[in-house]
Amino acid sequence: RSDGLLIKELLRVDKIRSITLVDIDESIIEYAKNDQDMKKMNNSSLSNSRVKIIVDDGFTFAKKTKNKYDAIFLDLPIPTTIDLSKLYSKEFYYFLRRILKDNDSFIVMDSPIFDESIIKNSNKEIRLINNIIFSTLSFSGFKSIRPFVDKYKFPFLFIKENDVTINKMIDSNSLNGYMDKNLTEVIIKNNDELNIQYIIDDEFVNSVFKPQKMPVFNPF
Repeated sequence: RSDGLLIKELLRVDKIRSITLVDIDESIIEYAKNDQDMKKMNNSSLSNSRVKIIVDDGFTFAKKTKNKYDAIFLDLPIPTTIDLSKLYSKEFYYFLRRILKDNDSFIVMDSPIFDESIIKNSNKEIRLINNIIFSTLSFSGFKSIRPFVDKYKFPFLFIKENDVTINKMIDSNSLNGYMDKNLTEVIIKNNDELNIQYIIDDEFVNSVFKPQKMPVFNPF
């Protein structure tokens, strides 16, 4: 995310040697980089020597880059338009899977998925969002898709190409250097607190060639 707050947290991990921020909105990047209040909030993270900033559309960057990454953190806009929905498409997820470095690499995605506690008190149509996201990720080749919530109860997805469990990864220390130990514990602990239901089927797969219309919903 171009406000620099996520990068501030990642920079706490000394073993992370470099971070690449990709965002299409240069004005937000410049604001977060130069505004005094924002610099206090993000600890001037966007000016850190370990951070490389690329102004580009995320879809285009993932498609054309030749680099490989140990971890990818996605903080994407809610797909309220067809153009934005490409960031939730099978093609985009395929590009991301292609640029992951190895079997220990992973994706953390700030995702508009919904727990049944929210769905039961609202329009049941929003369950379609769960179906679309999980189906599209699965048909893009990802075998492990684990939902979790952070301390503020916002939903995220931990995504890997292979189906190695997070517990096993922690035991083998393969997340060391890429992910804070506290976060791995949060994923395991909070995963069981969620009741996220979905159907995986090709009829729900979102593609740039056959975009799905996602219901617009704000639970707050």
